[in-house]
Amino acid sequence: MRKVFTVLHRWAGLMTAAFLFSSGMTGAVISWESELDHLLNRKFFEVQNTGKARPSIELAQLVEQRDPRVRVAYFPITPKPRESLTFLVQPRIDPATGKR
Repeated sequence: MRKVFTVLHRWAGLMTAAFLFSSGMTGAVISWESELDHLLNRKFFEVQNTGKARPSIELAQLVEQRDPRVRVAYFPITPKPRESLTFLVQPRIDPATGKR
């Protein structure tokens, strides 16, 4: 009986270790998500234009004008130099239907 419990304990420990390892690795990747995204998708974040930058609030209003189905929920007030802006948009509620 002791041998059976030893084998069961060993396999349960190995399965638990595999789960903890995979959750630890994915958690480490998630914690560096922004840095990895900038590294892997550099062309999406770097600005090539050398003209005068427009204010963030003006760009947020432009986003809402171009697509009336969305509203800008978040945007950086002071963007980093030579870096594109990222806007968080959410769907607007249709007053007629009450749905998104």
